[in-house]
Amino acid sequence: MKQIIIGVALMLMSYGCTQNEQEMKQASCMEVVTFKVNPNNTNEQLKQAMEATNQFIKEFDGFVSRNTSMNEEGEFVDVVLWESKAKALKAAEQLMQNPELAKNFALIDPKSIVMNHYTIFSAQ
Repeated sequence: MKQIIIGVALMLMSYGCTQNEQEMKQASCMEVVTFKVNPNNTNEQLKQAMEATNQFIKEFDGFVSRNTSMNEEGEFVDVVLWESKAKALKAAEQLMQNPELAKNFALIDPKSIVMNHYTIFSAQ
């Protein structure tokens, strides 16, 4: 019985690792965008807008995951994992055509935006 319990525990642990590895294998492109809030708005408003944006972004073809963070100086960083750079660029085009998202992105200072795409070659 003890061996069965240990076997099941090991199987469940390896399933969790495999699932995480599969998620990372899907992503071949990391999109990193840094930006600051538009001077007419607050960091809190921008945080809420970025949260609201998640429901739209996760529906795009090729989306894997998204994390948005802010440092003490009020600079935001948005890290989005995509299946490919082509899918990331296509999603960016579609994002800009969505009126609801345009309202959210209007809270960002356009002069502060820096976007880069990186090819993922190693993931843990």
